[in-house]
Amino acid sequence: FFGNVGLTLGSFGLSRLTADINAPVNKDKTVMARINTALHRQNSFSDFGRTNSFAFAPSVLYKASEKLSVLFDAEIFNATSSRPTYTIFTPNSGITNYKDIPLEYRKSLYENDLDSRTQSQKYFVEAKYKISDNWTSSTNLSYVNEFTDYSYQTYNTWITKDSVSRYVGIWGPIKSTYTNAQQNFTGKFNTGILKHTLLVGFSYTNFYN
Repeated sequence: FFGNVGLTLGSFGLSRLTADINAPVNKDKTVMARINTALHRQNSFSDFGRTNSFAFAPSVLYKASEKLSVLFDAEIFNATSSRPTYTIFTPNSGITNYKDIPLEYRKSLYENDLDSRTQSQKYFVEAKYKISDNWTSSTNLSYVNEFTDYSYQTYNTWITKDSVSRYVGIWGPIKSTYTNAQQNFTGKFNTGILKHTLLVGFSYTNFYN
């Protein structure tokens, strides 16, 4: 059994709470579980920019026999955050360096209501089977679902040294789904004094966006 809880506090409103717990589920320890989770809050050095996120990652290992083990992993992630501002300088602006921008260092031209909201769910299963002393089988399945509810993107185009054009683009909703199945066989054998490792397998991937 292992457990760890952490709290981080810092500048610009940084607060991060983490937890990591690892423990056997049953007495003979054929089922092992581990959970990682984190809650993160942070602002920017600028008056525009913030990050609020939550992560949850459980893992379960099942030892069915001396030959067969199954590992299950998941990653759940949600975030509301600001995107970086893209800055463009036209030739007439006379600005060639960020230090030449006529704004205070911490000053922005946007408010924090221009943010983004994203989420993802990822699931992984790996089954390992020892066929013999020299051959093993590995079966892997994965499913990933990523979703952007909305995402505001900000752009600054400096036309002259004291004139800037602002543009805000809105992206979303955007959905991406990945499905993957992979089967591998690994064998070790000798031919004379030479030792060989052979990997044979196939993979199937489906992507939808």
